[in-house]
Amino acid sequence: MAIVLKLGKAVIISRREYEGLLETIHIMSSPKNYAILLNSIEDFKTRKGIAVDFPFIQPKD
Repeated sequence: MAIVLKLGKAVIISRREYEGLLETIHIMSSPKNYAILLNSIEDFKTRKGIAVDFPFIQPKD
C-alpha cells in the first residue's frame, strides 16, 4: 500500500518485513559480513555447508 503525502510517498509494510530490511542493510553495509554471507550461500549451494534448525528462535510479531 502506498500513501501519498505532501512530503512524498510513504509505504506501509509489516514489522517483520521492516526488520528484515534493516538486517539486510546492516549485512550489506559491511564488506566483511557480506563476503561471509556470500561464501555461506555458495557453500550451501555446493553442499559444503549444512542446514541447521534453530528451534530456540521464536518468530517476532
